[in-house]
Amino acid sequence: MRKILVLMTSFLFLTFGAQAGVNIGISGIYLDIDTDGTETLKQNSVKTSKTHSETAAVGEIFIEAVNDSGIAFGVAVIPGEAELGSNSTTRTDKLTSGTSTVTQKAQAEISGHTTVYALFPVINENLYLKVGAGSVDVETNETLGTGAAYGNQSVNFATLSLGLQRDLGGLFMRAEIGHTDYEEVHLKSTSSDAVSDIRGDISHTHGKISVGKSF
Repeated sequence: MRKILVLMTSFLFLTFGAQAGVNIGISGIYLDIDTDGTETLKQNSVKTSKTHSETAAVGEIFIEAVNDSGIAFGVAVIPGEAELGSNSTTRTDKLTSGTSTVTQKAQAEISGHTTVYALFPVINENLYLKVGAGSVDVETNETLGTGAAYGNQSVNFATLSLGLQRDLGGLFMRAEIGHTDYEEVHLKSTSSDAVSDIRGDISHTHGKISVGKSF
C-alpha cells in the first residue's frame, strides 16, 4: 500500500502541479483513539472482548499542489508513533506437580501513518472539506509466558475532516476536526502450540492545528 501511495502522489503532482502552487507545512494533532478487540483461544474457542481508549499528541508534515480554485491534492506523514493500548495479566494454573504462574504483557502501537488526500473549499475560501485514504503499520510488542508472539500488519484507512484556513500573506494557518476509520486488524499468534486469534477495530477523532507556507 505504501508504494501505491507514493506512486499516486507522484502522478498527482506531475499532472496537477504543472500549473499549481505548492504548500508545505507542519501540523500538531491531538488523537482520541478507540480500539475494540476480541481474542479467541484455539484450545477452547473462548472469546474475550475488550474496548480501550487512548489519547496521543503527534506531529505531521505535509506537501500539497494547489490550483487557482483552491483545490489541493497532498500527502501527509506522521513520522512518530501512537500507542493503541497495553495490558498485563497474571494467570496461575494448578498442575499435578504444583502451580504454574504465567505473566502476559501485550502492547500495540501505530507507526508510518501516511495519507493521500484532496482538500476542497466549501461555502467560502476559508472553509474546507478534506477527504483522504492511506496506510499505517500496526506493530505489536508482547512478552507472553506461553511463548507466543503476534506479528505486525499494514492497515488501510479512510479519513474525513472539516477545517478553517486563514491566509497570512505567504503563510497560512488551519484548524480542523475529523474522523478516521481503519480496516479490521487480524493477527494470529506464532511460536506456540496454542494459537490465538486477535481481531481489532480501530478509529480515532482528531483535532489539528497546521502552519504552512505557500510557494
